[in-house]
Amino acid sequence: MPFGTIDYCCLEGSVSRRRAKAPPRIEGGYVVERFEQLEAVNRKVREFAARIEWIDPDHHPTWEFLCECGLEDCTEHVRLPLSDYDELRTADGTLLAPGHVRRRARELRQQAQALRADTAALRNQALHQQRRAQRIVEEARVRVPRFRCAGCGYKWSSQALPSSCPRCRSNDWQAVRPT
Repeated sequence: MPFGTIDYCCLEGSVSRRRAKAPPRIEGGYVVERFEQLEAVNRKVREFAARIEWIDPDHHPTWEFLCECGLEDCTEHVRLPLSDYDELRTADGTLLAPGHVRRRARELRQQAQALRADTAALRNQALHQQRRAQRIVEEARVRVPRFRCAGCGYKWSSQALPSSCPRCRSNDWQAVRPT
């Protein structure tokens, strides 16, 4: 099939060809838009199978779907029951023929998306911890009175003031303003 030509199949088996507006981009042997096209075709197969199963549930136990590896010359089909196809889609998986590998660009996009989500979560956690630490320090400055012994300069921070300085045994304490 030449680039830019898309086959549209009808139920009666007729095939019509339409010329695409622009040739597809190729990166590393993969047609960029092909993966999305194959996924859309498989969704249509699933919709059609659901209609057939509604009419006759025992008619087709398995259905043929297209391999979604993304290689431009891949024409492999994969036979699956609808329940397996639904599980694969629920898990955001890619339908691949045996021995085929997933397209690298899509895999990297999914990894990048997961990393961005993790990064945002970690950034928010760090901001939360910074604000929390700041709030704790500010509350500690306000709540805990600080004193200094007038005799030796020993510093004491507590709600309860001791009867005498632990160093010099002086009873003369001075309040210290928080800085």
